Amino acid sequence: MRPQYIEIDLDELRARDPDMAKLFVQFFREYNNLRYEYDNLNKKYIKLQTQYNILQSENKRLRSEIETLRVHVSRLTDRYNKLIQEKNNIRLEFEDMKMKKGMAELAKMNIIEQLEEMYERLSKMYLADPVRIAKSEMIDSVNSVLGMMRALIKELRVGMYGQVAGETEQK
Repeated sequence: MRPQYIEIDLDELRARDPDMAKLFVQFFREYNNLRYEYDNLNKKYIKLQTQYNILQSENKRLRSEIETLRVHVSRLTDRYNKLIQEKNNIRLEFEDMKMKKGMAELAKMNIIEQLEEMYERLSKMYLADPVRIAKSEMIDSVNSVLGMMRALIKELRVGMYGQVAGETEQK
């Protein structure tokens, strides 16, 4: 349905009813003011709608970015937890190796003591009775064994880790 326009002759309306003409002029002025206000509000609405759409798209982008950051934080948290677990495992492994090293040092010192004791016994036994040794023609072999034992004792004392703590050179 198309709007219908009415044509009013204002001069004729003033001649017939001056109050109605004044009322009509006021009505038309008010109509124009409201129409102008409506147009301004419509322009503001369009601007606000555009801003709203921009903000909506920005909001959507930020939500997507937040989700991406949450995933990234989750990955970093998982990685951090794995690294903490790995650190704890390495610490436990280090403590285990430290304990094993201590046990190896104790075993090494025990072997040194036993070798020194054997060395002293062999020395006393074979060097105390040189006649028996000469008869058995083993003096060179015994000296060689004693030399190897002494070298082994020295090597074990110094070893790969340096001299054992608290050990002094005994001759």
